[in-house]
Amino acid sequence: REAFLSSDPSTGRRSRPGLLPNPDLGPETSNTWEAGIQHSVTGVFQGGDRLRFRAAFYDQTLEDGLVAVVSEVPNYNTTVNLEEHSLYGLEFEASYDSELFFYRLTYDRRVREELGDGLPGDPIQNQPWSVFSNLGFRLMDGRLTLGMEHRHVTDYSETSLEDTDDNANTIARLFRPSFDLFNLYAQYRVNDHLLVNARVDNAADELYQAYQTLDAGMGRNAKISAEFRW
Repeated sequence: REAFLSSDPSTGRRSRPGLLPNPDLGPETSNTWEAGIQHSVTGVFQGGDRLRFRAAFYDQTLEDGLVAVVSEVPNYNTTVNLEEHSLYGLEFEASYDSELFFYRLTYDRRVREELGDGLPGDPIQNQPWSVFSNLGFRLMDGRLTLGMEHRHVTDYSETSLEDTDDNANTIARLFRPSFDLFNLYAQYRVNDHLLVNARVDNAADELYQAYQTLDAGMGRNAKISAEFRW
């Protein structure tokens, strides 16, 4: 697609540059290895509960990576091959589950060489690390579940670009402040056939922008659903 197909620029609120083909592109290849460990224990505080830990480290080498860059034609990008670069990351998860409540904590960190230009859609940049937690309680003999999710994403301020008037727009697109999102949810099993769910995402109505996006994230929104099984 990047070697032979082209597209015209789009206009409107979500305007995008066009794409010019590059028949000289080479294939993108990668080599990845991963090592991890997992351990779980049952009956920690009471019969039937479970405590679990999991950690993983991975390393990836990417050769001739494909990335879109600004072309010589105004309002058009083209795709080129990058030099060899690497990515490594760490994932960690800890969870506890019992008859009355459960909790899960996850951590994700990725580090990549900064070879891209920082524009949205450019994958060759470091990503902010994030922490996600989920706390829930089971009531009414397990028929009712109440819970809250929290996601913290750090700010992204690393860039290989200098802060000049020529690339001020690029830097403004790349930089993102940290944000915290809180979600509330409930689940009630009426009987063996009917299950009712309610959920409020971004309950604090946080104004935020995710990494490498131009538009603000979704504000507070509520959902109610019912599932019936025969």
